[in-house]
Amino acid sequence: MPIHTNAYNGKVTGGTRVFCLNSNGRKVAYAVLKTLGAISPGTADSVSYQTGLYEINVPNALTIYVECEFHDIKTGSDWIRNNTTNIGEAICKGLCNYFGITYKKSAQPQTQINLQIAQIAKLQNLMCIFKLKYMVNVCLLLKILMILQA
Repeated sequence: MPIHTNAYNGKVTGGTRVFCLNSNGRKVAYAVLKTLGAISPGTADSVSYQTGLYEINVPNALTIYVECEFHDIKTGSDWIRNNTTNIGEAICKGLCNYFGITYKKSAQPQTQINLQIAQIAKLQNLMCIFKLKYMVNVCLLLKILMILQA
């Protein structure tokens, strides 16, 4: 499951977009959209089929592609940076709902998780500013993995 942030024209807080390859991925895409879209500032949430995306076209597994929010305007980028834990938890809750698993909050103290992410973020900050969305995606992925391991 690739987790991304989106960009359009720098004028729109767009919302959450979840892409899937076909009808097999549609239910899981809607499960994640329901939990993540509910907390994102944008209102144009959607699920759509995308057959041209390598990340969901090539794997031989059920795959969705999540665009959390638009990072090319201040409202969206501020929300993304200030809500990485909430974003990760919302995605986890959606996946748990789809698989019929009871969601459990991470037992690991949030300060320890934030410290680990901060260390990675310091390394990522050495990259050019246009790669900010990848730093956020790494942080989200780490939080999701830590929550699932709890």
